[in-house]
Amino acid sequence: MRYILLLCLVLLAGSACHKSGTSGLANYSSITSIGSNPFTNSLMLPQVALSAGKQIVFGAGSFPNGTISDSVFIFDAGTNQWSEVSTSAGHWLGGYTTVANLIIFAGGDNSPANVYAPDVDIYNPSTGKWTTATLSQGRYGLAAASAGSIAAFGGGQNGAINSVATVDLYDAKAGTWTTSALSVPRTRLTAAGTGTKIVFAGGENSAGGFSDVVDIYDTKTALWTTGHLSAPRYEITAATVGNQLLFAGGYNENGFSDAVDIYDVSTGEWSTSRLRTPCRYSGAAASGNLVCFLSSYNLSGSSDTVDIYNASTSNWTSAAVLPADRYTQCGAAIGNQVITLGANSYQPATAYYYQLK
Repeated sequence: MRYILLLCLVLLAGSACHKSGTSGLANYSSITSIGSNPFTNSLMLPQVALSAGKQIVFGAGSFPNGTISDSVFIFDAGTNQWSEVSTSAGHWLGGYTTVANLIIFAGGDNSPANVYAPDVDIYNPSTGKWTTATLSQGRYGLAAASAGSIAAFGGGQNGAINSVATVDLYDAKAGTWTTSALSVPRTRLTAAGTGTKIVFAGGENSAGGFSDVVDIYDTKTALWTTGHLSAPRYEITAATVGNQLLFAGGYNENGFSDAVDIYDVSTGEWSTSRLRTPCRYSGAAASGNLVCFLSSYNLSGSSDTVDIYNASTSNWTSAAVLPADRYTQCGAAIGNQVITLGANSYQPATAYYYQLK
């Protein structure tokens, strides 16, 4: 079963930042719209945006008729040019992350004939080359994150109600794959990582129950520990800023959630916060000390408001800067520039550009 809501998990340069606290991070306080660009005639609706180096890759999308797309749009900030290429497979509802300056799309819904795809596409922005690999188990609804040279692809489902605990670990430095397992099988979970920790949080089990389970993988010791979120939920949006991993919003038996769980990798401590309104986000873009949570879906429907978390002050603000007519929205940051992609079912994707100040 495909999900109605298209989610975007964005893992940004923060996953490579190992400095204590927020020292060394660029300090921003606001986001400002600086223009838009209808750069393509394609009706493909991207699900995810990932940045590495000076490039952002938008992909893992589908067309309005439900056909899974293997196309990706690539924005090069060095040349301000867009290009479109095809991956070896579609990766709708797969696991996505960046590691060692590589962008990885793994698993997901490939096509009607191959719903539980094991395919992996790895992009190197410095060379412009794509390579392929294979997960140990084909599945969709998985989550992915990285820390150091290790990328982890965990959970998901390989049947209509069959959630799994499988974790595929990729060592980008060695170029090798190994496997491990979560403490509890679940799908529609989320993940984030930094330092030596990769955290998988929340999700849904095979019985349809909402999970508060947290699995923390230490890339240095290869050991797992567990914990719990402040509230069980799935379709949480995760983001990394400095040593903090944020798990915001989501959905559970009470509807949309306003819960935010914050894990400090440097201390191992958890704290909580609240969103201005219960929702689940389409994605997040992080740069410096700010995380911009994009395009929320709440009781009123879709929203054009960006919720901004300042890691330096632990404060939340909001700004109504996004177009309200999009069908799906995902974005990523390069330096102080945030680029999001918006469209609806029958209009080509449009790039929207913002500046952090």
